[in-house]
Amino acid sequence: MDRREFLKKCAMATVAAGVTRFFGNSALAADDSTAIDVVAVRNGTPDAMFDAGIEALGGIKNFVKKDQTVVLKPNMSFASIPEKAATTNPILVKRVIEQCYKAGAKKVYVIDHLLIVNDNELNEIAKTAKEAGAEVRSADGSQCYKEVRIPGGKNLISAQVHELVINSDVFINMPILKHHGGAKMTCALKSLIGTTWDMKEFHTNGLDQCIADISLFRRPTINIVDAYYVLTEGGPRGRSNSKVINPKMQFISTDIVAVDAVSLKQARQWGIVVGEVPYIKMAYDHHLGKMDISKMNIKKITV
Repeated sequence: MDRREFLKKCAMATVAAGVTRFFGNSALAADDSTAIDVVAVRNGTPDAMFDAGIEALGGIKNFVKKDQTVVLKPNMSFASIPEKAATTNPILVKRVIEQCYKAGAKKVYVIDHLLIVNDNELNEIAKTAKEAGAEVRSADGSQCYKEVRIPGGKNLISAQVHELVINSDVFINMPILKHHGGAKMTCALKSLIGTTWDMKEFHTNGLDQCIADISLFRRPTINIVDAYYVLTEGGPRGRSNSKVINPKMQFISTDIVAVDAVSLKQARQWGIVVGEVPYIKMAYDHHLGKMDISKMNIKKITV
């Protein structure tokens, strides 16, 4: 199957009914008199949706100040074109970098702990990030990490965390929403595994609890969930015949638990997840954010 045919199939697989149910739910309507918990954007390109979503939160200057260093953590582990939905959309990554520099950032870095070193050219993230002026840093050697304590961790008491996550002024978490064979769903909380060196420890020491525990170390300044293309099965890498849909959505929040809870609601409608995703409740129990969607103030935007 060539790329043109693949794109055509993605377009045909867009699940309009799921999108309509989410945006048609009155319980998710935003109340302008209170702070916004999550911005949910649909029907635009990745860069246009980000522009609209971040503006609803007061603009990027609410999060990035002049002369600050910024680290972006997208999903970029796999040698997979963006339309395969295994990695964060490079158009979105580029726009976030551009916005950060527009806000006066001194330096923007892009990192992820790659599962296969030098296996990320097809996803186009490194290329577009460099074009936007960011520095793509290696996260594939232990020298990049420092041992830290995890305050309040249950299964994960300490971890080796990437030095840029420790030292940067601003930490922007940029996962792609997709199916995951072990954790059920990749989203904002699950993404933080990629900031650590010993990822195997998560899988041997209670995956869900470790995902919740690592979130205690440093909460992202903001979480930007890419759901432009979504892998609904065979994640995290996907198979040659895995189903990909093209709902053209994005979720943005400073609350890592809330954005995962909202993303889970949508993922269920798409058939990605059946039942609960335990690490969300575990992170909620760590007092890391809100989980009850009926009590959230969600701003809905159609581009």
